[in-house]
Amino acid sequence: MTTRHPLRVRTRAGTGIFCALIRLSGFAWVLAACLVTGCKSASTSQYTAPRVEGRVINAETRQPLGGVKVRRVDPYAGDASRQVPKGGQSIEKAPAVRTRSDGAFALESERDLKLFGRTSWYSLTISFDQAGYALFTTNYTPANATTSPRGEPEVQAGDILLVPLSPKK
Repeated sequence: MTTRHPLRVRTRAGTGIFCALIRLSGFAWVLAACLVTGCKSASTSQYTAPRVEGRVINAETRQPLGGVKVRRVDPYAGDASRQVPKGGQSIEKAPAVRTRSDGAFALESERDLKLFGRTSWYSLTISFDQAGYALFTTNYTPANATTSPRGEPEVQAGDILLVPLSPKK
């Protein structure tokens, strides 16, 4: 007398693929969901920071400033931003960009993987640093942004005025 396991299905030869799919049904559902989701035009990555463009100029002479370091700042980092990054922290941070000779800069937008729900950016802090000038930090919110035809959020910062530490004579 043989006992049958209630979940075991006896199959004929040639149905091995079907049985494998039944056994891996959890994986098959995940795979099918990924394939169906992948067929949509929507991306699983979402913007977490907008593209920011502008120009940095001297506040007194109104001349463009080249070589100014422009970077995103984590407003919640506090004094931690002055510490040496550990492990993957340096990879996580977007590198600073330098302004061109005409003072123009462009910080690229940032995206992050998000499978479920919606992610958005709420505030963006940017610093402008140049030797001989006062450090300038400013904030942008979604109210300052527009959306490009590609769906990328963009902020047109306009002219950023850096104040010299000592007046030119």
